[in-house]
Amino acid sequence: MGSRENARSLSVASSLLATLVLTGIIAVLLFQNVQLRNRLQNNSLTIHNLSRQVEALTVENSQLREQNDHLTKTLQDYQLRVRSYQAQLYQLKKKLNLTGENQTTLGWRTTVSIIAPAVKKIEYRDIFGFPEGEKYVGIATNLTLEAVPGLGRVLVNTDPPMGEVFQDTAVTAKETAEKISGLSLSKYDLIFSVQANDTVPSVDGPSAGAAMTLLVLGLLENLTINHRVSLTGTISPDGKIGAIGGVVEKAVAAEKAGIKIFCIPKENEYTAVTYYQRVGPFVIPYQKLRKTVDLISAKTNLTVYLVDDIHDVAKIATKTYA
Repeated sequence: MGSRENARSLSVASSLLATLVLTGIIAVLLFQNVQLRNRLQNNSLTIHNLSRQVEALTVENSQLREQNDHLTKTLQDYQLRVRSYQAQLYQLKKKLNLTGENQTTLGWRTTVSIIAPAVKKIEYRDIFGFPEGEKYVGIATNLTLEAVPGLGRVLVNTDPPMGEVFQDTAVTAKETAEKISGLSLSKYDLIFSVQANDTVPSVDGPSAGAAMTLLVLGLLENLTINHRVSLTGTISPDGKIGAIGGVVEKAVAAEKAGIKIFCIPKENEYTAVTYYQRVGPFVIPYQKLRKTVDLISAKTNLTVYLVDDIHDVAKIATKTYA
């Protein structure tokens, strides 16, 4: 009987000990559960607060974007009005015969010039002479305008050969400058020439339109164009400067020619840069938009201005820089 009672006592003690251990474990788990629940509630509250801040910032960003779009549209409207008033003024002067010879006597200069960088394509060929690749490099060309008494013609030098687009752009530049200044060059012939240290097989395209217009405007209004300033961009009849290609390459060439201030079209604010990513045995190209000013700053020490029309360029090009 004694041994049975001892065994029963041990069994009860073991059961009691197991119960105590299990109770302790349950208590610890309950405590941890409470802590986890509190943390979860705190994290949920933090996430909720952050979500509200993100929503508020999103709304604020949307409002700022709307304000920016509104201000941009307002500025564009004012620019269109100014161009419209200039065109009306020019037509009025023309109607009243105020754009005749008395209004077009040039000052002491009849020749002006500016660095107008261009780009040329370089092709790579394999040992068998087949095309293997290509790249574009900038060339610092010197664009010169000479005015001589004549019949209002626009002429271009033929060395190097000038393309039809270049010639049409020269005519647009003359007409645009006349409209903006309200003056006429009907008693003068304009001769555009392009010179470069590098070999230029031919010159074509509209990318020198803004530079041409600035030169014509410089003669008409007797402006002193700073020799440290250069630019690139197309020109439209209302004076707006449009986008072109090879901006970074042109900037590099301009700096090599001694330029310190470089004006680029506002429409060229971003440039699509091609990158390459290896995926297994394949190399996949992809493009990413980068700020053009950042790309130029990485390769040059130029001060770069984004310009919208010829008025912006005229203000920058006639300043004195240290």
